Amino acid sequence: MNALNIIGPKVSWHRNRIGWSQDMLAAKLQILGMEKVSRAKVSKIEAQIIWVSDSDIYYLAEVLNVGLHDLFPEALSDPKVLANNMRELRKRRVLKK
Repeated sequence: MNALNIIGPKVSWHRNRIGWSQDMLAAKLQILGMEKVSRAKVSKIEAQIIWVSDSDIYYLAEVLNVGLHDLFPEALSDPKVLANNMRELRKRRVLKK
């Protein structure tokens, strides 16, 4: 199964860092105004099972009290690491053919 979002693991990490349950995160998101959120949706975001909209990312960052960039993998914030990861992916694609 392919991941449908890249922020799930970071959402989970920040939620656990604060000591919140998925239910608590969902409740705080609802209070902030995020529509159609539940514990099940939080679980699916963290498991990378569902796509996350731009507005959902904003709400998650706001509730978790982190910057938007803090929800994305470190590989995306360091250009050198990102370039190396892209090279490795290209190599793997060539080897599979």
